[in-house]
Amino acid sequence: MTLKEALEKFQLESPESFQMFISLVNTTKKTRYLTEKNRELIKMAVYTALREPEAVGIHANNAVKSGASKEEIVETISLIMPNVGLVTASLCLQEALDTAFKHK
Repeated sequence: MTLKEALEKFQLESPESFQMFISLVNTTKKTRYLTEKNRELIKMAVYTALREPEAVGIHANNAVKSGASKEEIVETISLIMPNVGLVTASLCLQEALDTAFKHK
């Protein structure tokens, strides 16, 4: 099951909880000091640690749309490699680059 499919299932099965989740997500977008690019890079690192390559790709793509470079994507995932291991970092980096730069 993909992330998109899982979210659609959650929305179908528990629409009220899903709406609360969306409200929480929207609230976290209202930071005062972090740029959109930095928020997306942080989310990308978190999802790498959680071993969620699909989410890493989504946030890498959002980071690039917010001005992140390929080098910033690579550096962000490289930064947490000692914590997540080479295999996880490599898989997530590949997904990030494939998703964010597929049309470049």
